[in-house]
Amino acid sequence: MTNNIFEQLKNESKKLAAEYLPDFYNDFATQHRRSKDLFFTNTLIGQCKADVLPFFKNPERTTSAVEHAKKVAIDAGTLVLADGQGWSVQHIKRLALLAQIAGLFHDICGQSSEHAQQSAEYARQVMHGYPLSEREKDMVAFAIRNHETARPEIKRDDHAYQRVSNAVYDADKFRWGADTVSTAQWEICATDTCSREKILTHFSESIRKIQSITSTFRTRTGQQYGPQFVKQGLTIASHIHGSLQNMQ
Repeated sequence: MTNNIFEQLKNESKKLAAEYLPDFYNDFATQHRRSKDLFFTNTLIGQCKADVLPFFKNPERTTSAVEHAKKVAIDAGTLVLADGQGWSVQHIKRLALLAQIAGLFHDICGQSSEHAQQSAEYARQVMHGYPLSEREKDMVAFAIRNHETARPEIKRDDHAYQRVSNAVYDADKFRWGADTVSTAQWEICATDTCSREKILTHFSESIRKIQSITSTFRTRTGQQYGPQFVKQGLTIASHIHGSLQNMQ
């Protein structure tokens, strides 16, 4: 495939993604703003971002890996705040903090076949000096271990554990919508080596993966809004897939 066609399709996918903002960000604008404030101003989150960054400097990691971790962290915090009814404000803010830390750590070993487990183990080591209780560190590690779709869900008889874990899972799956097909898929293929057939295969696989998560969202808010993220990703992937099929 020529570079011109490759760039045209890539830009087309990004344009389609920019035209559609899921209702989640409008309906929970206050919670999203608070989560972003926490992400950019909290000292511990700042330390965590600095600790996580070296894991993404591996040349095999795509350039979107850091942005993915950031979005998962902020959306996980938003989900905790959105589903915080019945809990004290202080407690919910603390769980949002833990969800953001787990979101930043969740893919630090993303190149491994057991990346969730290994990411959790490395996160425990990095968190050794963090001003968190052992229970809080365990909650973060639990959420990281529990974010994979390909592995059976692990459940704990503890609402705080589940709230953090479920928020990280759903925030990660939100990214399987437009982000996957407008950014990540294009980074997998280099313009000088990716044929039309190879890109078709990647987008066919994207459609299959996106469809597979529709019914897996775990938070109350994720179950309501997650399918919209999925629909957006499917719309973009199907459009690009159709364009590729129509090429001579």
